[in-house]
Amino acid sequence: MSVYRSAANSLLSGYILSHEQDRVADTLSWLSHAREVSSMLHGAQRAEMYEVQSLGYQGLVTVTKAFAPDSQVFCYANQSVSLARSAKHPDVLAIALQRRSEMLLDRGHVDLAQRSAREALLSDVSDPALAVSRAAACARVLAATATDREDRFLILGLLEKSQPQSSSADDPFSLHHDREILTIRIGQTFNLLAVNAPESESKGLLRKSRDLLEVLSPASARSMVLVKLELAKAFAGLGEFDAAAILAGEALPLMDQLKSVLYLRPLSEVYAHLRRSALRDAPAVARLGLYLHEHTPVL
Repeated sequence: MSVYRSAANSLLSGYILSHEQDRVADTLSWLSHAREVSSMLHGAQRAEMYEVQSLGYQGLVTVTKAFAPDSQVFCYANQSVSLARSAKHPDVLAIALQRRSEMLLDRGHVDLAQRSAREALLSDVSDPALAVSRAAACARVLAATATDREDRFLILGLLEKSQPQSSSADDPFSLHHDREILTIRIGQTFNLLAVNAPESESKGLLRKSRDLLEVLSPASARSMVLVKLELAKAFAGLGEFDAAAILAGEALPLMDQLKSVLYLRPLSEVYAHLRRSALRDAPAVARLGLYLHEHTPVL
């Protein structure tokens, strides 16, 4: 059992620093073996095996959402949730739903993402790190369609519940919910809330996002590309198009390095803003358009 759990946690942790794509086949192999073993177990041991398998599929979701077809990633996500239900462990179900909701949002399936996020919030979880991570993750998902003050109040309330995970705290679900990722999630949420907010409130949200993200200097390319794209979105929304174009351009080599389709959507949002601005014909903007043209077919 411990070997399987270690493999699942290693996949989730390794993704922070590298692609982990070469581990997909091995993960599917040990999951197949674990499925055979679980059929011979009973009671608490079988439930624990279901939990470990769910974490393995969550790892596959985290890795493959960057490059695999929707059908494949959805299959892994649904397996992770189904196994978590079978494990009858509220924490495992909550994180499986949270990861499925984030994947669905990143892939553009907002309604499905929000269904999973709302269910994730219903679980009475015991792990402190999961409680604070869930609040921020679900706030970002729900912010995508927040249209009135009541919606925004609810989402801002979720953000207030989220605190960075202590570096010395146990992290059984490999959440890595440190101050950096929390700040990025808050900036993403502010940018999403700004889309449907009244203009004066929208500008305030965009300024908050800008001020939060400007002070970050992540060591990992995965975090840095998110910071640059979300900052570009904030600057574009504030009418600071030169800064937006520069930041979006700086994101391109990071996107090449990470080989992920997930960043094309936020890049296209920045590009759309710039195409409506006085910079529409600038070389920097044309470069973004060319990049999107060359890479969008892989979606």
